[in-house]
Amino acid sequence: MYHPGGIDFDGTNVWIPVAQYRPNSSAIIYRVDAATLDVHKQFEVKDHFGGIVMDKQTGHLVGNTWGSRRFAEWDLQGKQLSTSENPNYFIDYQDCQYVPSSKMLCDGITNLPQTPAAGGAGATYELGSMAMIDLKSHSVIRDVPFQQWSTAGHVATRNPFKMTADGNHLSMKVAPDNGDEGNGTGTGTEKQDSEKRHPASRRVAFHLGNNHPVARISRTKVTHSPVARRDSV
Repeated sequence: MYHPGGIDFDGTNVWIPVAQYRPNSSAIIYRVDAATLDVHKQFEVKDHFGGIVMDKQTGHLVGNTWGSRRFAEWDLQGKQLSTSENPNYFIDYQDCQYVPSSKMLCDGITNLPQTPAAGGAGATYELGSMAMIDLKSHSVIRDVPFQQWSTAGHVATRNPFKMTADGNHLSMKVAPDNGDEGNGTGTGTEKQDSEKRHPASRRVAFHLGNNHPVARISRTKVTHSPVARRDSV
């Protein structure tokens, strides 16, 4: 097993699923102490799990399988407490982060085939999206398309992301590109107050849920740095 998926930080530990790079396989859930960087093998699971979050209300872990077709919930010893099918076929989630209370915010991508005029079967369109999921009911509260691209031409929600809030303003950091691509791996930052520094930035708006205000953000300059490759999970 060599393929790390979407990680989560609970304030003390970093939780990392490491799986075989194929569906319907297996994975190991690791816990890394953020202070000492000691690595602990927590438990094994009999499927490819490419993302994980800790529900801070219950203390349980929630993971998503290859293509995000199924969710599973475990206690910290690896006992499976529940499993549920993903009701959303809009996108395959790539990374998720915990949102109080008992929710998770996920980004993802779907590759759509193109018309003959746009390249036909040999061409695809990357449809990106963000989704808010209720960890209690396993229902999708809200999902919205997210169409911002990297300099390599990939949708921003193709790989890992991190969303932070400052009052009514949201900032989102993404790393959509693979390190072996011609343009390298770009890490981009989306934030509301960047327009003062980058007045030419294009403004976009998206809504994350009933309890979240509409966040108007403007795209900042994309900088490049090497990060580990993250593929579909």
